[in-house]
Amino acid sequence: MAQERRRILIRGTGTVGYEFIRRLCLFTASGHPYFDWEEIIFDKRSPFEKNVPKIKQLQELIKEGVRPRLCTRKERVEEFKQIGLQPTYTLEEALERADVVFDATPSGGENKRLYETYAGDGRVFIAEGSEFKKKKQFGDIFVSGVNERAVLDNLQRGGQFFVVGSCNTHAIARNVLLIKKAFPSLPQEEIRIEATVLRRSDDPNKEQTTTSFSFSRFDEEYVEEGSYHAYNVLAAFRSVGDEGIKLRVTVAKLADPFMHCLLWKVTLPTRIPDARERFMEAVIADPFCSRTGYRQANIVYWESKEVKRFDVAPWLLRDRCYSHTIVCLPTVGTRVSDGKTVLEYCTFTPQDSNVILSNLEMACMAKNPDAFSTEEFHNLVAPLLEPREI
Repeated sequence: MAQERRRILIRGTGTVGYEFIRRLCLFTASGHPYFDWEEIIFDKRSPFEKNVPKIKQLQELIKEGVRPRLCTRKERVEEFKQIGLQPTYTLEEALERADVVFDATPSGGENKRLYETYAGDGRVFIAEGSEFKKKKQFGDIFVSGVNERAVLDNLQRGGQFFVVGSCNTHAIARNVLLIKKAFPSLPQEEIRIEATVLRRSDDPNKEQTTTSFSFSRFDEEYVEEGSYHAYNVLAAFRSVGDEGIKLRVTVAKLADPFMHCLLWKVTLPTRIPDARERFMEAVIADPFCSRTGYRQANIVYWESKEVKRFDVAPWLLRDRCYSHTIVCLPTVGTRVSDGKTVLEYCTFTPQDSNVILSNLEMACMAKNPDAFSTEEFHNLVAPLLEPREI
């Protein structure tokens, strides 16, 4: 039986880290046993005055129950005090206290050597995003809705290092699931799925550093997969014995701050007249998939944050789109080529938020893998996924 873990340290307060801490605190205040954390600690590296209101807002978020506690490096403690922030712990003390360490910084993979020195007593370490590659793997990949069973099995066997897949890894995996659900009777090894990821350049709240369109160079490490995105998705499916998926993903970067966009081409092994209708049924039925009639990334970005819901408990208040993918309805179409139906469409990735629920799920699994139920967790967060029309 795996041990229960009660203290969590989250490193990084950026686009993903901040919202993860905020949402974790809100759920902890709900009193649900999945979230009965004894202590939530967050690490802030640099004492910038511009971040003070944001950090104070985070610290004052919870009026009752567990409040997040700030930590930083020992040599930075006095600098934080000078701008009105009082760290509770040094980073070293926080690492000693935490049972679960969640690294949402860009350098999560590089921190593995540090974490290995704290790996005693069954601690669990989780990195975020692109820290799962053929030549550099922080730990086992997790993609919500795909391989909870494999991750729980690993945790129960004493596994300690994991990676939550990136925003586009989740988006790609969700679309693979849509295609599997739409065409369950077709041999999946005969379905060819191809996608091109048009990545946004920078977060909207950051200085824009990319000024032109650029292709990713050919990577000999991913000759078959096209990119690490496809490698991550395939690894997640393979961890639960799903070996037959044919997927290739290529990547380009746009000088655009709004949303990642994906162009899809799905070649089916035979002619299927109602392929579009089957796909649309799968889109409508999937709770982690939103849909939109808008075609412009800036409008979808804005509208996805405007779809709010307030008729729920405070920890379920929705202020952004938590879906894994947003299907652009006007782009969905089919054609016939060499006797095969080709399904083509486009999607948007709500990258600021589509991994937040996966982070929460991974934290809950790490906290007590023996008591965790995927179905119960998904039912718990379901109100955050509605409505799904943007």
